[in-house]
Amino acid sequence: MSSSPNRPSRRGPVGRPGATAEPRGRRRAPLSDRPVFRRDIHGLRGLAVLLVVLYHVFVGRVSGGVDVFLFVSAFFLTGTFLRRWERDQPSAPLAYWARTFKRLLPPAAVVIVGSLALVWALAGPQAVMTELPHAVASLAQVENWFLIGQSVDYYAAAQQRAPMLQHFWSLSIQAQVFLLLPLLFALVTVLTRRVPAHRRTRARFSSAALVLGALFAVSLVWSIVSTGRHQEVAYFDTAARLWEFCLGCLVAIALHHRGGRGLAVFAQRPVARAAASYGAVAALVSMGALVDVAGLFPGLIALWPLSAAAVVMLAGHNELLASRPFQFLGSISYGLYLVHWPLLIVLLIQRDELRLPPLVGAAVVAVSLVLAWLLTRLVDTPFRRLRWAEQRPVRAAVVIAAVLAVGAGGVWGVHRGASGQIAEQERLAYANNPGARALEPGFTPHPQRDPSAPELPGRDGAPKDWFGLKEKCEGRFAAPKGLSSCRMRSPAEPMRGDEKVIVYIGNSRMEQIAPSVDAIAEAKGWRAIALFEPGCGFGAEKDAWGGNAKRCSEYTELAEQYVAAVKPDAVVMITTDVPIRGDERPFPGAARLAEKMAADGVEVIALRDSPRLSTEPNACSEERSADCTSPLGQGLDRARPDADLVGADHIHPVDLTPVVCPDGECAPARGNVTVFTDHYHLTSTYAASAAPEVERQLKESGFRW
Repeated sequence: MSSSPNRPSRRGPVGRPGATAEPRGRRRAPLSDRPVFRRDIHGLRGLAVLLVVLYHVFVGRVSGGVDVFLFVSAFFLTGTFLRRWERDQPSAPLAYWARTFKRLLPPAAVVIVGSLALVWALAGPQAVMTELPHAVASLAQVENWFLIGQSVDYYAAAQQRAPMLQHFWSLSIQAQVFLLLPLLFALVTVLTRRVPAHRRTRARFSSAALVLGALFAVSLVWSIVSTGRHQEVAYFDTAARLWEFCLGCLVAIALHHRGGRGLAVFAQRPVARAAASYGAVAALVSMGALVDVAGLFPGLIALWPLSAAAVVMLAGHNELLASRPFQFLGSISYGLYLVHWPLLIVLLIQRDELRLPPLVGAAVVAVSLVLAWLLTRLVDTPFRRLRWAEQRPVRAAVVIAAVLAVGAGGVWGVHRGASGQIAEQERLAYANNPGARALEPGFTPHPQRDPSAPELPGRDGAPKDWFGLKEKCEGRFAAPKGLSSCRMRSPAEPMRGDEKVIVYIGNSRMEQIAPSVDAIAEAKGWRAIALFEPGCGFGAEKDAWGGNAKRCSEYTELAEQYVAAVKPDAVVMITTDVPIRGDERPFPGAARLAEKMAADGVEVIALRDSPRLSTEPNACSEERSADCTSPLGQGLDRARPDADLVGADHIHPVDLTPVVCPDGECAPARGNVTVFTDHYHLTSTYAASAAPEVERQLKESGFRW
């Protein structure tokens, strides 16, 4: 979102997009290349961001304000190039990029680094580590694509709160479009350079309108289609949002011919103009309150707020939006958008709430206004008025590079500090975070235990606390085509001619328990190989939701072939199934696979599936921990349903139920360690702490490392 380059004049409406005076007669006055806002449009931008803030803080709905802000930004961008065309000057996209990003990046970098420091100070290093990828993506102006990757990521469902820098998705889209549109105007300039001078300006206006109209139509259709199919992806998709910018460009072209004064139909009809303009403001303000449109954006419904904004522009001067309060909001709008979301998320984390009380919400709005004013005055304005940098694009590029370097350095510094703090916590974890070891008979706390030590990985770190092997399977352990998920860990000191190999096979339910076995395997010097396929269990014909039959069948076949080729010493798999609904049962197809591998001399470690909780444990606060404890249920309090299988030779049963839900109670944390990533999976940290229990059970079953 672009910040306001200049404080608008206090006297009367200004002219065409970026013009400073009313046209005289039929001749337009000379135009300035420096953008100057029509006051009511400047106020419209302030209103749009105010709606975003109020709806985020008090309502929790989509307001359409972001869409209007992007629309207005495109309007002003277009005015810059229209004025250059009218003077028959080069479009100069490099100069535009340098000037624009010199202004936009410094406030963004300050907020990104400041937000990381704030969440680190208030929520701990685990919380800040989850924000770091968003910080990098936001600084690189690709946060929207990073969020798209998360929205289709199987494990992203475990995220319980919005990232602190999530609001940079719209800024990233704007930056990407701000790179595209100047190229479009430059292309039109080149293609029309041979048109006679007296017709050149009109030809450029017409050509731009045709191209922008075509882009508008294609993007709008794509937005409608993709919103209907994958709304969580379409919401952040630049292509699905491009039409909103194109509409702003088209309105700018339409108004430029009228000197920015509004359509001729309103020129001599002040009553009609006022009715249309104020009615459009009312429609914009009320949309989010009247309809919960969160699942419908950015499709056809986005025409509601954008049409309202277009009517305000086309109707002409709006006294309300030109008033001083809205001029102030317009001047700090960029800063207000930047600061309000991190402040809101920090308070939600601290209070462990999904919605703030009205008085606290009002305080957030008030503090956001103050911080936005400070950010505008101390960062935005000085960089915007840096005349030295504006004299040449290369100088502005130097400023941009310096800002990015400082921002990246700040992010790296936070990463290094938080990583060091986490490493220190992990070093002391044996004393401070025993996890499942605290349930062992006769357990006594470590004499050097720190009672104030933080819980690991903590509720913020839990959703990302997954087991994983880093090396790609290579050499004789290379996976066949189609088994791309194969990863391995080489032993630190491989035994010559007698290297032991263990293979973990299954879906995320297997992955969550694997650390309990792998902690022992790594200590014993075994090579570990993981063949995980999200959603597809080893032996299952379909996933847990009854779909992906072809993918799951192919995965089982390839994994079975891989085991036969590698001939590992041991295979770890789940042989029971706790379905989303219903009681525990033998895992479909697991018995055949386990018996076949056992017959070939492979030791099979048959894990019992873990519970699925009815409530999300990490959404509960420590003060309400009693309410967060879930009953075991789903038949896990009875004997294993695969008892006949696990009694066979070379098949070794392991059941973590006694340490995951002792006495039939599944608590969010045990031994100062967070137990669950979500209501379906264990944290890697807690599973690893159960290694002593796993080693005991394997020893009883006759397994030898």
